[in-house]
Amino acid sequence: MPKILLLLLLPLALLSGPAQATYVVGLGTGAMSSNEQEFFEATKNYLEQKFGTNEIQFMQPVSLTHLKKLIEEKKIEYFISSAGFARSLSQDGVRELLIYAPTKKGTDRNELDSVFLTRQEMTVRTLADLKGKRFTSNNPEAFFSHIVPLAEISYAGYDPKKFFSSVSFLNKNPEDLLQALIDGRTDVVALPGCYWETLSAQNKEIREKVNPVLVSSTSPCTSSTRTFPNWTLSSTKNSDAAFTRKLVTALLEMPFSKGTASWSVQMDLSSIDGLFKELKIGHFSDYRPWTLKEMLQKYSFAVLLFAVFLLGLLSLTLFLYLKLKRRSEQLVATLRAKIKTDRAMKDI
Repeated sequence: MPKILLLLLLPLALLSGPAQATYVVGLGTGAMSSNEQEFFEATKNYLEQKFGTNEIQFMQPVSLTHLKKLIEEKKIEYFISSAGFARSLSQDGVRELLIYAPTKKGTDRNELDSVFLTRQEMTVRTLADLKGKRFTSNNPEAFFSHIVPLAEISYAGYDPKKFFSSVSFLNKNPEDLLQALIDGRTDVVALPGCYWETLSAQNKEIREKVNPVLVSSTSPCTSSTRTFPNWTLSSTKNSDAAFTRKLVTALLEMPFSKGTASWSVQMDLSSIDGLFKELKIGHFSDYRPWTLKEMLQKYSFAVLLFAVFLLGLLSLTLFLYLKLKRRSEQLVATLRAKIKTDRAMKDI
């Protein structure tokens, strides 16, 4: 994903002891619109004023790989990133606290999608036309330039692990990703739709040599995939509960910025969970549908008890049926004998 996003880093001095705790609102790189950039800058300024510069520091943006390493090494406590990146780390104790709300009422969607990009001369009419091509992303952790495109392939019924002839990563800027496409070092890349439009508008060579393909929508931006929630503020397992409450309360009380954007607690990340379940990654990495054989093996004792119960029930039913049939035949025979006797008596 593109380089740009802000990594709020919050260190807070512990007044009760000589040690100082550093709280990191992690820096997740990603594509931001100008309004989002202004909002996150306003968030930074607001927190500096709210807590004071002695309690708050801000890191320079780092790559997602670096950010993930900081989280694993317990060097940061909070971070802003795409919801997909945060959700992928839920097994590591990451929890989403707040979500970016573009409008005051929260009615506009804080969502983003991806667009597949190829060279102009390549003909792509269906997803199958990309099969066997070389795919390059900027980072394996990049939600919208790597994970979302693979999910779209999986949703279409293909195996994303076997779809492309090769998958590689540059770990560079989006411009480098597109240059690799133009130079013929790769065949397919993907970027967040709105960010692609920004880059193409600024670069004539990109406009002339790169083509968005499999476009399903052009509003609000060019899109080839489903949309998913984007910016969230999350905590790591290294965070402090007391400071977390202070941080969340402060951001919920933050005055609305230009464009009436705000932080909100109302978030629905079920679509991301569905994506992870589809790809069997993140907290669904161990998920796979059970086969009948596996169910029988896991619940063999319960199945045996049920089979014995069912067999007993069938045996009892058969016994009662045969007994009832025999009694019915005896009754019919008795009635016939009685009728025959009655007729004989009448004939005397």
